[in-house]
Amino acid sequence: MKKGKSTKKENFLKNVISEMKKVKWPEFKNVTKYFLATLVFCLILVGYFQGLDFISSIIRGLFN
Repeated sequence: MKKGKSTKKENFLKNVISEMKKVKWPEFKNVTKYFLATLVFCLILVGYFQGLDFISSIIRGLFN
């Protein structure tokens, strides 16, 4: 390959770097807030399904 020409991989990487510089990254405060909201939501879902499992095991125990 000639020295002056760039390959497709080099062009791709240059384009990726260029686009990554344009990205507006979220602030730490927002990341923390969304992380905590997601964590709380997941804990609520876990509690809900654990409760359903507990209730169904009680009902199964009554009929066995």
